[in-house]
Amino acid sequence: MYKLYVLKSKKDNRRYIGYTKDIERRLEEHNRGKVKSTCKRRPLELIYFEEYFDKLIVEKREKFLKSGRGRKLLDEILLASGGWSAGGGRTTSIKNLFLL
Repeated sequence: MYKLYVLKSKKDNRRYIGYTKDIERRLEEHNRGKVKSTCKRRPLELIYFEEYFDKLIVEKREKFLKSGRGRKLLDEILLASGGWSAGGGRTTSIKNLFLL
């Protein structure tokens, strides 16, 4: 199963969106500075994730959430759930069981 995830930087409060099969390992890689795009923004915390069976679907969702409309939707989801406005004290998830 693939997990689309959103990290929040505790340094600059910016978000990072990605996907992986092993979210614990990937979060550790981010926080150890092994990911070029986030190495100077550590520490990072997981604030949101979605689960997918299909790689193509998770790739499309990642691309959408990085777009203008997608960022706006993600803001609304996180604000409604408390995941973004609560300072990251909570992780929000949505399971998507799409099969192609």
